[in-house]
Amino acid sequence: MICEKCKKNEATVFLTHIVGGKMQKVDLCPKCAESMGVTQTSGFTLADILLRLDEENSRPRHQKLEKTCPNCGYTEAELRRTGRLGCGTCYQTFQEIVMDTIKEMQKKPEHLGKMPTRFIKDRETRDKLDALEKNLTEAVDREDYEGAAHLRDQIRLLRNYLS
Repeated sequence: MICEKCKKNEATVFLTHIVGGKMQKVDLCPKCAESMGVTQTSGFTLADILLRLDEENSRPRHQKLEKTCPNCGYTEAELRRTGRLGCGTCYQTFQEIVMDTIKEMQKKPEHLGKMPTRFIKDRETRDKLDALEKNLTEAVDREDYEGAAHLRDQIRLLRNYLS
């Protein structure tokens, strides 16, 4: 078999990856396997290897110029191989690659973390309370005292819920 990356050498490294019930096989020569991090004992996943193989095969040969961090000299190839950045400047240098990877891993590009259900409910209640208090002030300014009394009662209920 021929290496799927370089399409020249004999493939001796065979990887099988199953994603969403679909099996993908990758055949690599030792040199390409090493350049993709397959021979390392840590710092890679099969998904990373398959993604890199797809990206490299989809790029024309003349576009193989890679970015290099101006601060630490870390290269795009090292980032793709290890999945790690060299310094703080790397985040700006490789921003497009990092953001694309985050978008593939998560629904949104920012991570807010997990919040307890009670906290979320309390925050929603406080937001509603703020809106009611604003409406109460406006009702008093308009001299809508019946509406203001109704809003006052709702505010009391919410305050009791929070305490």
